[in-house]
This record gives sequence, structure tokens and C-alpha cells, in this order.
Amino acid sequence: MKNDLELYDLNAECWWNENAKIYALNHLNQPRFSFFDRYVNQWQGLNVLDVGCGGGFSCEFMARRGAIVSGIDQSQKCIKKAQEHANDNYFAIDYTYGFAENLPYESRSFDAVICVDVLEHVADVNKVIAEIHRVLKFGGVFFSIQLTKILNLNLL
Repeated sequence: MKNDLELYDLNAECWWNENAKIYALNHLNQPRFSFFDRYVNQWQGLNVLDVGCGGGFSCEFMARRGAIVSGIDQSQKCIKKAQEHANDNYFAIDYTYGFAENLPYESRSFDAVICVDVLEHVADVNKVIAEIHRVLKFGGVFFSIQLTKILNLNLL
């Protein structure tokens, strides 16, 4: 069952407002990446994709660590806000409007793919996982956290 994603469009303008409820998601990056860092000890120079990037919290977190970051989301309003914030903060993040079921990237493009709080929203999880597998380089790593589940797949 697909969740209503209108919430993200409605909150896009206040995504980076520290007083907005949605900003609480930004505080999840540190504990998430404490886990991810067990599998990636150096983000510097890695080509990384954030699937379902929203307003760009994880994208900017990875960019600060020196990753080459792309983000994709099906909310055009969130993508617009993410790009504005990245530009204002001098991050060269490649944001794209699109859907996880049909990623507009070349096969074997990314060293790592991050997909947090997204899989519970998609209509076809298997198609999304297949697309992520397609864009990951051999030996790349896929990180996903959904509600209370943590999934780490090394796709060789």
C-alpha cells in the first residue's frame, strides 16, 4: 500500500527551517551514518545516490564528508528547495526529479546508494531494489532504513 506523499510537498518550503517539525529528520543523519560508517570508512570521493532525498538532509550530510552526491525525489517542490539550499551553501549536489522505480542514471554509476524512509512509500519495492542494483557499481553498497528495519546489502 502506497502512502500519501502530499505531506512532503506541503512541507517543502519549510524543510530547512529549524523550527519546523520536518526538520527533526535532519537529526537522524548522525545516528544513521554512525551505522553506515561501519561499512564505508571513507566517503571522500565516493559517487553516492540518495533515493528519495526529500529536501536534501542526507545529501548535504554526505557532501560535507566529501562525497560526490546525487539526489532524486518524486516531489518537485522538495527537489527545488533542496537545490536552493545546496546552492546557498555552495554544495555541488546533482538533484533530479524522478521516481525510484525508474532511476534516470547509467548502470553501475554509484559506489553507494542511500535510501532512508522511502521503501515503505513505493508501489513496487522489488522494482525499486532492482533499479538500485542496476545503478550500483559491482562491490557497491546499498543502505536502507525503513521504520524500525535496517537493511544493508553488499551487492557484488
